[in-house]
Order: sequence, then structure tokens, then C-alpha cells
Amino acid sequence: MLQNLRDAGGHPTGNGARVRSGLLFRGDAPVRLDDAAQARLAGLGLRTIVDLRRDRERAHWGSEHAWFGGKLVELSLIGEQRRPVNPLNGGLAGFNRWVYETRGETIAEIVGTLAAPGALPALVHCTAGKDRTGLVVALIQSWLGVPEDVIAADYALSAEQLHADDDEAIAKQEEALGVNVRERPDLLEARPEWIVAALAEVRDTHGTPEAYLLAHGAQPDDLARLRSALVES
Repeated sequence: MLQNLRDAGGHPTGNGARVRSGLLFRGDAPVRLDDAAQARLAGLGLRTIVDLRRDRERAHWGSEHAWFGGKLVELSLIGEQRRPVNPLNGGLAGFNRWVYETRGETIAEIVGTLAAPGALPALVHCTAGKDRTGLVVALIQSWLGVPEDVIAADYALSAEQLHADDDEAIAKQEEALGVNVRERPDLLEARPEWIVAALAEVRDTHGTPEAYLLAHGAQPDDLARLRSALVES
């Protein structure tokens, strides 16, 4: 079932430009797909899927790719951490900061994957499509020049898509975080201020999202190619 799939494009980037629609998608894991969900995914014309989950998540909920004939890249954003969110470490606000502070090389590798010739259209997903996917997409959107309020609204939309009273949404988030989400309802949220604060720290430490990506191993040619592909004037 797909609960949190959407286009990451269509947003303004300043000076009349926009992020192209139909090239970069974000979502939850393609598991338990009915015929309609498979047809929806097949209709996107995807050439690349980047799966940000840990091995244990893939083993528990294997993705269904019968509809897909492109390149699958399995690249855990957080490594193989068993429990990425500690109830005492600031919840998801702290998790967001931790990812940007410690997983920059992986984010740069993801961006390089998306920049490869012929990689687009692409889907980036984790288990619920909210936190890890939200962080990667927000950094890319910020790098492309999407305004902060638009990024924050897109990030926050995941909480609406997943529905706090939905058993499957809860199960996906518990699998992703290794925490009893029913006892931590804040972990089903996606507050705009969380992503705004995390991106502010990226700017504070590196100046710009592009400088952040370059500092963590992204290649200038890859960034130029991806920007050219994703931004229309």
C-alpha cells in the first residue's frame, strides 16, 4: 500500500524558475502493493529507485519490484543503526540534526546516484517516507533554491499523509524508528520547525547546501548535471 508517495518537484526556486515535475518522487516503501498501486508506480516511468532503509527493514518488509525494470540502489541513510531515535535525545528534531551532522557522505552519494546520466525519473523512499526521505529531499530542494516555507510545508505534509490513527502508518514508523510509536505520538509528526532548524544548521556550518554536499564528496559535475535536469527556467 502506498500512503506517502508524491512528486518532490513543481516548486519555485526563485527568478521565475521551478523544480521540474515528474522527475524526482518521494515516498514510503513499495510494499503490500495492490494492482492500482503497482499501476501508479509503473506510470511514473521510473529509471532509478533509491531505498534508504536498513537491511533489517528490507528483510522484514521486502519491496515489490515486479513492475520495475530500472536500477535499484539500496543505500541506508543511517547505516545499520538498530534504534536511530532515542526517546531521550530530542526525538525527531534531534534525529534530523544528527543525520545532517553525521551522514553527509551518504547524502552526497545519494545525490550522485540521482545525478548519473539516465537516472531520472527517480524515487527516493525509506519505510514511511517521512523522516529519512524528508531529510534527503529537503536538502535537495534547499540546494535548488526552493524557499524555506515551501520546503517546510512539503516536509510537514507527510504527517497528514500517514494519519496518526492508521495502523499501517504506525507499523511503518515503528519499523523505521525501533520505538513504540503509540507511546510516542510525536514520532508521527513532521513539524515544519524541525526541518527549518536542521537546514539552518547546515547553513551555519557550511554556508550553503551546495557547500555541504561538496564538503561531503559530491562532485561539481554531478551537481551541475542534476541541477540542469531538475530546474526549468
